[in-house]
Amino acid sequence: MPRGRGLSALAELDLINQPGVTLIAPPDAVLADAASSSPRPAFASSLRTAAPSRHICWWPERETLTAETLSRLHWMLQIGVGQGWLLTDPGDDEPLSANELRESLEGTNLRVDEDRILADGATAIRCVPR
Repeated sequence: MPRGRGLSALAELDLINQPGVTLIAPPDAVLADAASSSPRPAFASSLRTAAPSRHICWWPERETLTAETLSRLHWMLQIGVGQGWLLTDPGDDEPLSANELRESLEGTNLRVDEDRILADGATAIRCVPR
């Protein structure tokens, strides 16, 4: 059976069936697959509407990857005593590149802790507060 983008991505990040996971602006495949996990992750349509949690997975769009939103992500990770994953969606018409994600963290209070290429071709960058 071919691996899908949703559940397999969360499994690759060791977040399947973990408490305290928030998915922000995930692709449809992730929404569908994550809905069957237990405990079910929290979902938010944007970083502005998400609450702090221990594990945050965010699929930003180019226009939402700003100093302001990264500052909010930093705050959320500090409050949640957690880690964040910035992910690309290879299914986007114009997906963000891994370099764009890395470069967006330069000059912020977040640092790259790990960088992975997932089975579906997505890039996942784990970031933590400095």
